[in-house]
Amino acid sequence: MRVALVDLATTKGHRLFNSNMLGALKANGLEVTTVSSGTAFFNPSDVDIVIPDCFYVELDKVVPVPVRKLREMKRVLWAINYLKKFKPWDLILVSSFETVSFSLLSASFSSLSRNTIAFLHYNVDDAARSVLKRALLRSVSRQVTLVALEPFIADFASKLLRREVVHVPEILSSSGLPRGDSGSLVPSGRILVFAPSGSNAADLQELLISAEPEFRDKGIVVVAKGRTEYISDSVIVKQYFSDTEYEKFMSDCSVVLALLRKGFNYRASGVVYDACLAGKPIISNQSMFADYMHQKYGNPVYIIQNISAESIGNGIDFVLNEWDRSWNYEQFLYDHSVEAFVEALHSVVINSLH
Repeated sequence: MRVALVDLATTKGHRLFNSNMLGALKANGLEVTTVSSGTAFFNPSDVDIVIPDCFYVELDKVVPVPVRKLREMKRVLWAINYLKKFKPWDLILVSSFETVSFSLLSASFSSLSRNTIAFLHYNVDDAARSVLKRALLRSVSRQVTLVALEPFIADFASKLLRREVVHVPEILSSSGLPRGDSGSLVPSGRILVFAPSGSNAADLQELLISAEPEFRDKGIVVVAKGRTEYISDSVIVKQYFSDTEYEKFMSDCSVVLALLRKGFNYRASGVVYDACLAGKPIISNQSMFADYMHQKYGNPVYIIQNISAESIGNGIDFVLNEWDRSWNYEQFLYDHSVEAFVEALHSVVINSLH
């Protein structure tokens, strides 16, 4: 079975997602060709066909929206033109996509394969907020199967988009992450709190800095991702974490903060997933995703009602000293296992043939 695994959106953001899916497909004897940016998988040699850099906008660059959208359209067209050379494909898996460009060009995938499956990530939240993006996602070719990573997202998206959206779980494994040393940023003997999400609340950096005296008194060091670099003895903010830094901080921390921006609801948080795998207490704000994790698995996430310096400090105290963190870890692992992914994917492919 010839499979094309195509990432049309990200350069680095879904490397673990892509790498785990590629491993599962190959382990089941499938012939897989990957099409993506050169950095979309942890192992560069896993990228068979590299989408040229000229079709991406550098993360730290600000460009006009029309320029960005034009590059996104050209990126999808480039991938389609490559895939045409080797059609028909038995299966095309689109691991991520930008809503506007993919929606407008989705019909082209119907001529490339009888089975095209596209994974929804941030797209559902975007469609919930934007009438235009909702209309575009509704217009995606019916020959393309849209899938979501959690059942509650699939249910909501099906109603929102007025078409069936099915659930295929993300494979969760930290085995693909490189190991490394986070260096000497955090003094020994201090309590490390890690907040690495790219979807952190807009004002989280300012709130953490305002709480520095309290953190200092309690022996806490917070390492967070933010807009600008900042270093003190109690709060460290970085614009970017290397793979080795991320893995080491996640391993060494006592608590993970996943205080997510307004509107983060119908998508999954990779940081929360990673913290669950690592067995770390998680503090998150109210969202549909956090509520779902709490309802389905018990207490993997401690939910605070508002994001403030006081609630963050009290939450850290609570999860470290008082919280009964009983939850169904084994069920969580199975629901996001290779076996569950393969079973769900097989079901989607079989159903699409009827």
